[in-house]
Amino acid sequence: MMPGWQARDLRTMLRAFHRYGMVPGQDARATLEALIGHPLRSYRAFAEETASGW
Repeated sequence: MMPGWQARDLRTMLRAFHRYGMVPGQDARATLEALIGHPLRSYRAFAEETASGW
């Protein structure tokens, strides 16, 4: 179980995701690429790269 304040925050966040989607800011791509050290890639590319290492 989670405290009431946390449940309320989670509900608010999920409601916004359903209503607006996960819209990134204008500088999100550059920030993420700087953090991870390589260009962003699709989920498919990630899954194929990961599966090839199994």
